[in-house]
Amino acid sequence: MYPYFLLVFLPLIFNVCCIGCGKNKSRLKITISLFFLLYYILLALRAKTIDVDLSNYQSMYVGYGKSGWNKLFAVPQEIGYAVFCKLIYITGANFQVFLAIVALIEIIPLAVLYSKEIEDAPLTILLFLNIGIFSMLFSGLRQSIAIALGALAFLLLRKRKIVGYFLTVILAMTFHMSAFMLFFMYPLYYIKISKTTFVFIIPVILVIFIFNRAVFNFITRFFPEKYLHYTLESTNAYAMLALYVIFAIFTFYISDEHKLDRDTIVLRNFLIFSVFLQIFAPIQSVAMRMNYYYIIFIPLLIPKTIKNSKQGMESLCRVAEIVMISFFTVYFFYSAYFGEDILSIFPYQFFWE
Repeated sequence: MYPYFLLVFLPLIFNVCCIGCGKNKSRLKITISLFFLLYYILLALRAKTIDVDLSNYQSMYVGYGKSGWNKLFAVPQEIGYAVFCKLIYITGANFQVFLAIVALIEIIPLAVLYSKEIEDAPLTILLFLNIGIFSMLFSGLRQSIAIALGALAFLLLRKRKIVGYFLTVILAMTFHMSAFMLFFMYPLYYIKISKTTFVFIIPVILVIFIFNRAVFNFITRFFPEKYLHYTLESTNAYAMLALYVIFAIFTFYISDEHKLDRDTIVLRNFLIFSVFLQIFAPIQSVAMRMNYYYIIFIPLLIPKTIKNSKQGMESLCRVAEIVMISFFTVYFFYSAYFGEDILSIFPYQFFWE
């Protein structure tokens, strides 16, 4: 487990030791960059026993690599991943090198996004480790690349590079069809949900939660064909839904609306959308997969909310920050030792072990 201890505590120790050394923003950027560098090392050097799906991905890598181009383009869906595998395979790279390349593609867009938007490195890191996305990048290689492209799509949309945004979303869909959810990023970027509007959203959330099965069956009729076969199941994924709802309430009732910049409002819109998506996670795990594209922004939003808190709530926010950092640190390692570990990422193993 020591690699995970280093991943968590080295950036936090650096952040504490460098308080007062130069500009605060530079320290935050270096801290989050150190975290993602360590994270990349763990992703790149992990053994195939880390994650239950890696053996399947190895077979897929070799299969696509050995296929002729004509046969390759006959793949009906997610052709981007097939071509990607082929291009890496013909260089002679083994599967471990392939994992290192995939990890690089996963990490760079996220590291760039976080370094641009970082406000509180310790809280951001601990939230990232606990909201579900951390373990996901160890697992689904195709969707992990799509999620990274989603972060890039947001950065392009933020710069008003609309054509680049749409092309990036389409590219992401060629790696994992669930990336069609990124198209919702465009309208979410341009609307503003006020506290008054949120009051009316709460009962809608409750109604959809009560009738989530019927609503899910109706909505899936409009999904891509690949997702039409998904049937209802019981995942009991209520904890994350409760957490996202608490975060949503926190962001609306703690923040000063007059202080919020455009980016914070947009990230808050993403959180509300995540809540709606997560409502269906307890009855179908695919809902969580579709939510990964938006929960990557939660670790950035919560610190921004604390920074822009209402006058008189500064002390409460400092206490909330300490509580969250403490709780999520303990929870991460508690889950590592005693959790279900569905994706089999604990304990960590290097490929040479």
